[in-house]
Amino acid sequence: MVLKPRAEAPLWINEENPDKSAKCLQYQPTREHDPWFEDEELLAAAICNGDYDGTICPIRDECLHWALLNNEQYGVWGGMLPHDRRNLRMAKRADPYLEWMWHPPTPKDEDLDDEELAEFDADLPELLNLLNPVP
Repeated sequence: MVLKPRAEAPLWINEENPDKSAKCLQYQPTREHDPWFEDEELLAAAICNGDYDGTICPIRDECLHWALLNNEQYGVWGGMLPHDRRNLRMAKRADPYLEWMWHPPTPKDEDLDDEELAEFDADLPELLNLLNPVP
């Protein structure tokens, strides 16, 4: 985390065109449940990446770029998990001309095996209903 951001944050809320606002704003985290910063990061990434509704977050790339520039270490940003963003930053350090690009989240070794990932995909619609999207 940086005390002074290195880049200006993207426009999370687009009042002129709400369809251009960040998708994460449609889901209210609660004290008991926050998928963006807890054990359910794959669910949060699925929301951002449009895995359940086919609509990718309109500011996913800007969000990812902001998180990478500001060294965000926790939570889902730009549809990527913390260890994926860390790997991107390390690759950029090794090759300064490397362009940061989004790629699908990769589960950590201790996360899920192939069978558990298939089960997660099957349960995704039910899990999303638990989040209570904001109208």
